Amino acid sequence: MTESAGRRILTLHPGNDLRLQDELLSCVEQVLSDAGATRIWIQASPEDDLRVYAEMPGREDAEVIDLAERASHEGLAEA
Repeated sequence: MTESAGRRILTLHPGNDLRLQDELLSCVEQVLSDAGATRIWIQASPEDDLRVYAEMPGREDAEVIDLAERASHEGLAEA
């Protein structure tokens, strides 16, 4: 799979706690799915970062998701 086949969405840097990475990736996957992603995948970069890619629908078809609003509804807002 080449980078041009999808759009890079997020980069996670190495050294983060594995549980934190798992939770972040799960949330990102859910948000991308909700936005209509047709495919989501992770690739390691040459720098050992984890890069999240997704194939997204055209801009005119994409639903806009307000992450701050979603976080407050799910109890994830800052304390």
